[in-house]
Amino acid sequence: MTLRLILGRPAVLAATRVFATLTVAVVALAGLGSAQSASLQEIGIQGYLTKDNSPTRVRVRVTNPGAQATALKLSISVGEKDARLGRVDQFSASVALQAGEDRLLDLPIPFFAARPVLTLTATTPDGRVVLSQSRALERINANSLVLLLCSDDKTCNEVLGTIQASGSDELKTRKTQRYTFLVLKELPEEWWAYAPAHSVILARPAAGLSAAERAALEGYCRQSGQLALVEPLVGPGILDAYRTGTSTEPRTGVGSGGLFRFHDAAELASFFDRSVSDLMTETAKNFGEFERSRWIRFSALNSPLSTMFDFPTLPWLIIWLVIYIVIVGAVNFYVLTKLNRRELAWITVPGIALAFALVLYVSSAAKRPDRPGLDEIATYHLDDLSPEAAANYQLRVSSPTRQDLSVRVPGNAVWSGTDQVLTPTASFSVFDRSAANSGEGWSIRLLPQREFVVPLLQWSYQDLNLAGLVTLPGSLKTLPNGQLINETGFSFRQAVLRDGDRVYDLGAVAAGATFSPRNGMGEEIKQLLGPSYTIVAEAGRFDRNSHEDIKRLLITGANASKPVFAGLAEMSSLGASLGTHDYARRQYVIVVITLRGGA
Repeated sequence: MTLRLILGRPAVLAATRVFATLTVAVVALAGLGSAQSASLQEIGIQGYLTKDNSPTRVRVRVTNPGAQATALKLSISVGEKDARLGRVDQFSASVALQAGEDRLLDLPIPFFAARPVLTLTATTPDGRVVLSQSRALERINANSLVLLLCSDDKTCNEVLGTIQASGSDELKTRKTQRYTFLVLKELPEEWWAYAPAHSVILARPAAGLSAAERAALEGYCRQSGQLALVEPLVGPGILDAYRTGTSTEPRTGVGSGGLFRFHDAAELASFFDRSVSDLMTETAKNFGEFERSRWIRFSALNSPLSTMFDFPTLPWLIIWLVIYIVIVGAVNFYVLTKLNRRELAWITVPGIALAFALVLYVSSAAKRPDRPGLDEIATYHLDDLSPEAAANYQLRVSSPTRQDLSVRVPGNAVWSGTDQVLTPTASFSVFDRSAANSGEGWSIRLLPQREFVVPLLQWSYQDLNLAGLVTLPGSLKTLPNGQLINETGFSFRQAVLRDGDRVYDLGAVAAGATFSPRNGMGEEIKQLLGPSYTIVAEAGRFDRNSHEDIKRLLITGANASKPVFAGLAEMSSLGASLGTHDYARRQYVIVVITLRGGA
C-alpha cells in the first residue's frame, strides 16, 4: 500500500515561510559565532608610559574567526581625563584580516595628557561597532625605568639581586630613588616600543632572540638608547661589530646611542653604584642623568633648510611709515594748498592710505610662494662600523592660503609627536595662533600608511617630526693610506670633517669617491661659529645657497668626541607627498658619520 500525502497550496507556502525563517536564524547564529572582534591588550610596557613626545606602544588584538577575509577600522582617541582640559588626538588604522586570522597590532601613540584617557572603537566595513572601550591611565612614577631582559627566573633574580645588594646603604637608597627595575621576558618587536625605558639590560643569550626582537633592540640602541650587555649571559649575535677589543670605558657609541658592556653582574652593579655616587665618572654621570629627548634632537638643525615666509622687517616698516607720513602730510598738504583745494584732503588722505597699504601688501606677497610646499629634511646618524642609521625626519608643510592638507608618509617611520596643540605658525604675528590654545588635536591615520590632516592658515606652516631606521648601501671606509671612500650612496653637495676643535672643508663628495679627510691645517671652530652662534638664532638669515652657511650648519650637527663627517645631499628620503595637490618640494638629507675606526 502506498500512502500519499497531498498538501494544499496554503500549507506549502506556510511551510516555506517556516523553513526560510529557520534558515535566517541559523545564519544569524552562525554569524554571531564568527563575528570579528578587537580588544586592548596592553598600553606601554606593563603600564609604564613614555615621559616625553616619543610614542607609547598600544597593543590591540584583532580577530576574524569567519571563513572569509574582511577588514576592521580602528579608531583611537587620546585626551585628558578632565575633558575640559587639553586637546584630543585622533588616530585611525584600517586592518585587513584573512579568514581565521588572529593578530596582535602594535600602534605607536604619543600621550601628552597628564592623566590620559584612551578610547578604542572598532567597526566593520558596514559600520557595525564590534568594540568601544575606554581606559583611564595613570603615570606610575617619575623614576628612571630600567628594563631587565632575561629568559628565566634564576638569572633575573641573580642579576637584579646583585644590583640591589651592591654598594653602601646610602648608595642603595639613591638607586631606589633614581631607578625602577622591571623584569621583561616577552621582548617587543618594534624599536620604539622601548621608548619608556631609561636603559635596557640584556641578560639572556642573543642567539635565542628572534630576528625581529634583535632588530628592535639594536634599533633602540641606535636611536640614542642605552643598551647594557652582561657579556657571559649574552654571547655573540647582537651588535658584534661593536664588541671587539677591550676598553677601560664600558660605553661604545652605536649610531647616536650607547652600548655598555660588562664582564659580569657585579661589574654592572658597580656601574649603577657609580651613576648615583658623588665620585661618579663622566660616563656613569651621563648614563644616570640621561633623558630621552632625542626625538627632536635635530629639529633645530633642520629648520634653517625649511621654508620660511618673508614678512616686512621692523626697519623696513619704519622707513615705509616715515615715507607715508611725509607724503600724506607735507606733500599732500603742499599740493592741495597750491591748488587751493584743501577740502579735497577728505579724499586724498584715505586714497593715499589705501594705495600705501595695497603697495605694501603686493610687494610683501610677491616674495612668498604662491602654492603649497612640502619640505622633507632627514638626518641620518651612523658610524663607520655599520650602514645602519638612526633617522630623524622633519616635514614642513606650508600654504599661501587657508586650507586643510593631507600629508602622506610611506614606510615605517613613527611620529614623534608634539606637546603643542595643532597650531600652524608664521613669521608675522597677525597670522600666528601659537599664543591661542585652540584645543585642536591631531588627526592621524596609522595604517596602511601614515597620513596627517594639517589645517593651515594663510602664509603659515606646520612641522611634523618623525623617527625611524634606515639601511644605507654602505658607510665611510678607511683605506690603509688614511683616505676615505664614500660608500653611502649619496653624492654630497657639501661636506666637512670635524675633529676636536678644528674643521676641514671637504667641498663636494660624490658617491663612490675617494678623498682625503684632512686637507690642509683646517680651521678653528670658534673662529667660524663665534661664541654665541646657534642654528636657531641664524635661521632667519640663513641662505641655503651659501657655502659658509651650509658649513656652519654641518659643523653644528657634527658634534662628538671622535672625528665626525657631515655631508648635505639633495634627494628624497621618506617619499612624503601632498596627494594630488600641485606643490613645491624641498628635499635634503644630512648624513652624520662618527669615525670610530679612526681616520
